[in-house]
Amino acid sequence: MAALAAYGVDDFNDISASNGTDSPLARNAGSFEYTASVEGYDYDISEPVVFWGTDRTGGNVALSTSFHDDTVTFSSFTGGVAAFGGDFFVTDINGTPRAGDIVLTVTDADGTFMDPITGATEGTFRGYISTNLIVSATFDSPGAYDFSNVDNLVLGIPGAVPEPASFAGIAALAALGATALRRRR
Repeated sequence: MAALAAYGVDDFNDISASNGTDSPLARNAGSFEYTASVEGYDYDISEPVVFWGTDRTGGNVALSTSFHDDTVTFSSFTGGVAAFGGDFFVTDINGTPRAGDIVLTVTDADGTFMDPITGATEGTFRGYISTNLIVSATFDSPGAYDFSNVDNLVLGIPGAVPEPASFAGIAALAALGATALRRRR
């Protein structure tokens, strides 16, 4: 987050964990607007897939889908989004988080970046910053009966990244502060 000039977070706590929510969804992360859609088809009941909330800890909801091999797409970003991230993980059919594989794909004007994540857990955060506006991002789980989830989706605008010389200055100040603290004790 330190590399962002501005950002917003969508925590998905308004998504129902007991009823499906139709796709596509018009959402916002702070002042940034976007569309979330799910692609797939639930062959068991011959109906299009929908979003579901995964209620993990009494009201902390993550965005998930109704079928295990569905792909979630984020697109139609507003506000100059060039940074994208979130907590990506999988759950079993009962909504219990477990380690699993996720494939994230982020597309901007320069092309597409694919990031396969092995053993993603609830605490697995991935963030991407581009020099161009982000066009879309997708994620899904290639594992059998692993349901893809995202929580705390971050959209933002990159800020100035400190020069390496600045890092050296910051480290020197931290060392001086630590030395002063030790001397005082």
